[in-house]
Parts: sequence; structure tokens; C-alpha cells
Amino acid sequence: MARKAMIVYESLLLPAGASEPLRLQVNVDSSVVDAVLRTFNISLVVSLVLLAIALTGAAALQVAFGLQPMSRLRRALCRASDRENRTLAAQFPD
Repeated sequence: MARKAMIVYESLLLPAGASEPLRLQVNVDSSVVDAVLRTFNISLVVSLVLLAIALTGAAALQVAFGLQPMSRLRRALCRASDRENRTLAAQFPD
């Protein structure tokens, strides 16, 4: 009969008024810990992927909204080069 691997957690406590420390031990089958870690790792990967998607989307929106004045300027320059009037009609940032 094969013995399964066990994980042992041990802690020494000194209760008030006790002359000797109290030793607490908890034994857990390692397959239980492996199952919990697997579930945690899956949750971690899913949340990090969602965070990466959200941050990428936020960066794309920031670039799109940040470059809107440049797009307006490009359109105004194209309109000005097609006409006789060489002035820009709109207000643009410095």
C-alpha cells in the first residue's frame, strides 16, 4: 500500500500560565492543496487576462481621444489646401 504525500503545518504556542509550549500540528493530504492551488491559479490567470484586456482598451481609448485634435487639424488642412481660402476656420490647441 503506497502512502500519499502529506503536508504538515506545525506551530508552537505558549499559553498564559503554561510551563511548556503547546505544539499544534495539522496534516493535509497534498492532493487537497494541489487542487486548491490549481483553482487559485486558474482564477489568477483569468483575472490577469481580463485586466490586460481592460488596460489595452483603456490605452486605445486614451490614444484615440488624445489624437482627436490632430485629426481635426489634418481635415482642416486638407480643406484649406483644396480651396482658395488658406485660413483655418476652427480653433486648435497650441
